[in-house]
This record gives sequence, structure tokens and C-alpha cells, in this order.
Amino acid sequence: MQLNTIEQEILSVLNSLPAEKQQEILNFSLFLKGRMQSDKQEESVKNPTAFVSALKKFLKEVESDPFEIDTSVFDRNRAQESEREIEL
Repeated sequence: MQLNTIEQEILSVLNSLPAEKQQEILNFSLFLKGRMQSDKQEESVKNPTAFVSALKKFLKEVESDPFEIDTSVFDRNRAQESEREIEL
């Protein structure tokens, strides 16, 4: 794994600090990561069109009758199984 310049500098500084300061840096990094995730969640709440488009996509995927999906898979695979004819 090749580190970029910033990562190398962070590791260099981190290694020169005592353990309690390294813990502070870890805590701050986790804080920043959590804040970034909450910002993304707020952004998705503020963007209802993204939710609506995801919901429409989901509904299109599940609008078929589950029985039809099962039989279409069965019919598609039936020719591969054997020469037997199965009547439904």
C-alpha cells in the first residue's frame, strides 16, 4: 500500500507523539468521521428527490407478482435441467 504525502506526514507526526496525544488524535479523527456521516444523513434528508427516485426504483423491482418471478426462473432453467417434460 502506497501512502500519499499527507498520510506520510500524519504518520510521521503521530509516531513522534506520546501515547496520550495519539489517543487525542484518534478521538478527534473519530469525531470528524462521525460529523461527516451525520452531514451526509442531513443532506439526504434535505434532498427528497433522491429518496423519491430510490423509492420508485425499488417499487419497479418489486411490482411483479412473486409467483410470476418464481415461475419465470423455473421456465428459464427447465431447458437446462434435462430432456424431461414437466407439466404444470
